[in-house]
Amino acid sequence: MDMRELAQKLMDGGSLYVRTALTGAHMGEMAVAETEGEFPDWARGPQPERFPSIASGVFCERISSRRELVICGGGHISKPVCALGHMLGYAVTVIDDRPEFAAQERFPEAERVLCQPFAQALAHLPADASYVIVTRGHKDDAACLARILQVPFAYCGMIGSKTKVASAMQRMRALGYTQQQLDTVHSPIGLKIGAHTPEEIAVSIAAELIEVNSMREVSLLSADIMQQLLYHPGRMVMVTIVRREGSAPRGAGARMLVAEDGNCYGTIGGGSVEHAAQQRARDLFGGVPELQEYELGGGEASHLGMVCGGNVTMLFTPIEAY
Repeated sequence: MDMRELAQKLMDGGSLYVRTALTGAHMGEMAVAETEGEFPDWARGPQPERFPSIASGVFCERISSRRELVICGGGHISKPVCALGHMLGYAVTVIDDRPEFAAQERFPEAERVLCQPFAQALAHLPADASYVIVTRGHKDDAACLARILQVPFAYCGMIGSKTKVASAMQRMRALGYTQQQLDTVHSPIGLKIGAHTPEEIAVSIAAELIEVNSMREVSLLSADIMQQLLYHPGRMVMVTIVRREGSAPRGAGARMLVAEDGNCYGTIGGGSVEHAAQQRARDLFGGVPELQEYELGGGEASHLGMVCGGNVTMLFTPIEAY
């Protein structure tokens, strides 16, 4: 399988397990599966302790094409949460049952704004989404939480005073949800940074989203990279960080796509190391995959301005035209 085929498989969202050979006859080849048990012989090996990582010469990842943020409630806090979510790369959906609050012009950054009862709008929940519950009252909070707890989610946070939160949790217990399930809900929502205004509260929620999702170990194919893989007919080279040691701007799983027309999409950290990788990628159009290691400090790296003190190993994978 190649990167174009992977993009096709990821079009509908969700995530896939991906293994890429870094050595041998299968160098640069990708194997994709929905579970760990579906890989071909060359990609099979010990279950990695974390993703992404290298095991027996194979780069192991879980990859997703999009991160979704569902905001339940269209009030004053939802507006800055929507704006920040969009800025962070989430496809944002806002739900409210009041027409004056569920208006697209109120949330210009949202991909969708649904004016529906919460239970109805949440009937078809996206896989691995993040949920922010900021409705106007106990009843709606409970209706949203009862639906969200039925599916796997990346993050779920609910705003409210201790009394409001306790009331919602009591309702969940009455519905049969366990304490273990309820403990996965972040409530009160957001990091404790002394936030008071809607904008400050939105920042605390966004910070908690970053903190929680950074531990999920899912590589992301950004929207601009997906667009090029699906619709750009020309030759390209995908640059993937497969190993980071010491200090470096981006970790394993970060990607940059270099097109033959000179355009680049995504990032592997910016600065001189990214420029050097772009230059190398342009020499590989129509070539074969290769690994390159860049030291970010001392020697040749100092001439490139890379003084972080670590090193990164990158896989360069040519992608043919169609």
